[in-house]
Amino acid sequence: MPALLSRNDIPTAAEYEQTRDQYRRQILVQKQPRRVLVGTNCSVHFENREIMRYQVLEMLRAEGTFANSDAIEDELHAYNPLITQPGTLCATLMFEYPTEDERQ
Repeated sequence: MPALLSRNDIPTAAEYEQTRDQYRRQILVQKQPRRVLVGTNCSVHFENREIMRYQVLEMLRAEGTFANSDAIEDELHAYNPLITQPGTLCATLMFEYPTEDERQ
């Protein structure tokens, strides 16, 4: 059974920056076969634990909150439910429109 993410799965910002490029490439390879197109502007992404870990790390990086324990817990709380457990299936439905006019 895939374990949920915990604080122990989160490196420091400096540690993440050292491995980010390679880790990002690995995640993109994992994500490709897990993406199903549903029309022109819609796709379904079937998630896994490592992809959710990447999402948490990228959010902490974008927000500059690696050192904030509350922010880390908030991200873990948001992304852990998307880690598929036995007997479940989790996916993210993405609507993607390239221009502001299309999004409106």
